[in-house]
Amino acid sequence: MKKIHEIVANRAEVEIFEMPTMKLVGRETRCGGPDFLRNKANELWEIILEDGSFEVIKRLPSIIPGAIMAWTGNYTEEDHTFSYIIGKFVPSDTPVPKGFTGRILPETFIAKGIYGQEYSMIDVYKSWGYTQNYDLFGWNAEVAFEDDPDEPDWLHFCEKKLWTSISPVKKI
Repeated sequence: MKKIHEIVANRAEVEIFEMPTMKLVGRETRCGGPDFLRNKANELWEIILEDGSFEVIKRLPSIIPGAIMAWTGNYTEEDHTFSYIIGKFVPSDTPVPKGFTGRILPETFIAKGIYGQEYSMIDVYKSWGYTQNYDLFGWNAEVAFEDDPDEPDWLHFCEKKLWTSISPVKKI
């Protein structure tokens, strides 16, 4: 089975990868409730591009080479909000820069696909005997690659029609 560091841009097929325990480091906002994702996400992108945070993120060591992600997780039922973090998957021992957030993500398998294609990513990995792994730590990430020729400017990342998406899965 492939390891998470082998993920590359523009591979449309669904693939399953092994993900070791790692850390997510980035800048965070809460979304959901009355302020849906797109509004807060664009605001966070504007902030990190203006205040130098994006340059800090780009310099972080990356488990997935050349990748920056928009991660969603930590949903709370009480107010129907979730975390939206722009950052990178980094080795677990990577220090978290001041003003940034860090989350330890446990070892799992992940499914990778490209949203916006003609197939259903969920249907494909279910046919292979996997299901979404939301029991322990539900999250999803859209991954952008620095060398992806189809990537729009970073400020309009959320408006991209096709993107590489990864989610934790487990064997059923």
